[in-house]
Amino acid sequence: MRIAVLLENDKVKDRDELHSAHGLSFYIESMGRKMLFDFGPDERFLENAGTMNISIEEVDLAFLSHGHLDHAGGIAAFLRVNSKAPIYAHPKAMEKHFSRQENAAMKDISTPEEVIGNSRFILVDGVTRIDGNLTLISEIYGAEMMPPGNETLYKKEGEEYLRDDFRHEMNLLLEEEGKLYLFSGCGHRGVVNLVETVRKMKGRYPDHIIGGFHIKKPSKIHPDETFVPRLGERLKETGTLYHTCHCTGQKMFRKLQETMGAQVSYLVTGEDILL
Repeated sequence: MRIAVLLENDKVKDRDELHSAHGLSFYIESMGRKMLFDFGPDERFLENAGTMNISIEEVDLAFLSHGHLDHAGGIAAFLRVNSKAPIYAHPKAMEKHFSRQENAAMKDISTPEEVIGNSRFILVDGVTRIDGNLTLISEIYGAEMMPPGNETLYKKEGEEYLRDDFRHEMNLLLEEEGKLYLFSGCGHRGVVNLVETVRKMKGRYPDHIIGGFHIKKPSKIHPDETFVPRLGERLKETGTLYHTCHCTGQKMFRKLQETMGAQVSYLVTGEDILL
């Protein structure tokens, strides 16, 4: 399993030629297939791929984790360069999503309208088995330790803003050589619930989970200084190895590491790892 971080909030030290930005994009190689998981906020993931000698033209499958701009903004660039790969996404990832700012303004963070309706999208819901090794999961069980920062995120139905339920979030479960790898964009449904859902499906926890946990900005409305340490204790129980990034943030990662030690690591732009 090869994972290359094409774009993340930070980057490998002394790699000035790489771009970093608030967003996420992973390139994955597994069992002879080349895949892209998320597209970052714009085409900078594409420029980084070129710098890292990764050919986006050769990607066979692509996945959009959810309908937020920092993951969906580079889709048009991907479609321009790659002429063959389908893009799997949840139908609700095409709907309108917003972030409530401190001045109460609603900032549009939706998937860009220019790509909505493109024939390359394959829209799926629930649990979708692509083949014997790839499964897409948007049906998540439980509501344990939901990220408190979710409270500033909204969806729009008609003219009404409603708290986002994150039904548009989709996760990729990849099975290779007897191991389970779960890819998650932001874990808005709660990382504990993600790993518990895999346990219910497969009878065991995933060996690895890769992605953000949405704890970078703790709640300002209902602050809880104990949330991240408690989350670390809960995740430690699973035995899973956690490779986090993006919306976890370096500060909260270090808090998790105080509890979890080597069971948690942090990925940044430019890293190219084998698991």
